[in-house]
Amino acid sequence: MPTSPLMKNGLLIRVAVDSNSDGWNAPCRTDGRFCYVPIGDPNGSNRGSYFDHSYDEFRPFVTALGGTLPPHLSGNCHLDPDFTHLTYGDWKSRGERIREFLCPGSFIVFWAGLRWLDGKQAGQIVCSIIGFFRVAQILNASPLVHSTTTATHIPATRLPTITLSFLPIRVTQAA
Repeated sequence: MPTSPLMKNGLLIRVAVDSNSDGWNAPCRTDGRFCYVPIGDPNGSNRGSYFDHSYDEFRPFVTALGGTLPPHLSGNCHLDPDFTHLTYGDWKSRGERIREFLCPGSFIVFWAGLRWLDGKQAGQIVCSIIGFFRVAQILNASPLVHSTTTATHIPATRLPTITLSFLPIRVTQAA
């Protein structure tokens, strides 16, 4: 697919912990603050600290918003997308769809089901855009995973098909 400077193609992808994936929705507030809490990964990947993360990393941020991370959200979680390193990886049908539909210059929007902590809708779920990015490159992930891992073996079912890297989209507010 040719590069699209006008971002003609895009995908909307649901991410983060929610009532369907781990039985809890991450918090948000009416002032726009929210906490991205990734989905659980009880087995971890055996790929090291760059890939494996713990729910304990997110507890202070949930608490700072006035929420409480439930006790069943403990252990490893799957940090994807990785907003710090501007990457996202996926496999099987989603990975194939990304490879077929997106190209450098396309956009990808990440959304999550968050729970309001305040305001008139306190306690209710809101579908929230938590990331909007332009795709910089699409890579086959297997060589990247093998070059960054210290594990001697990773089950093939755990490897992403593709990895995306992003360029943040700058949004300016009109005066």
